[in-house]
Amino acid sequence: MSKPAHRIKSAHTVRPHVLHVEWANGGASDIDLSATIAATPFFAPLKDAAVFMAARAGEWGWDVVWPGGVDMAADQLLYLALEQAGKADNARLRKWMANNGMTLNDAATALGMTPRTISAYGSGARPVPRTVALACIGWETLHGKKAA
Repeated sequence: MSKPAHRIKSAHTVRPHVLHVEWANGGASDIDLSATIAATPFFAPLKDAAVFMAARAGEWGWDVVWPGGVDMAADQLLYLALEQAGKADNARLRKWMANNGMTLNDAATALGMTPRTISAYGSGARPVPRTVALACIGWETLHGKKAA
């Protein structure tokens, strides 16, 4: 079993369903967990503000824990933080292209961008904006394809 790549130094709540995480590498993120809590039965106990406010970093920094055995992995929290900051995973764009048999030119045409921009997103040189990630999902919906 592999360990998450990012460790948590500390975690506390800033308001209901919003968690402030300080990363061991020195960065920090405010992460809105309201959608995750609403959509995932495992996190239902966190709908109670008192339970959510009891968040703390796990013993080794690999997760955030709450009373009652509820926890969330550091990697998932980091992904949510990046997504909410408009820096969606570049791998998702590459997967979308691969799943749909697209070249850089095909993807650029589909999204109304230049191949150079798509290349920068796909390589990780630039973060993928949330609007582009949503456009990929929309393209697949319009073309009857399965979302990446």
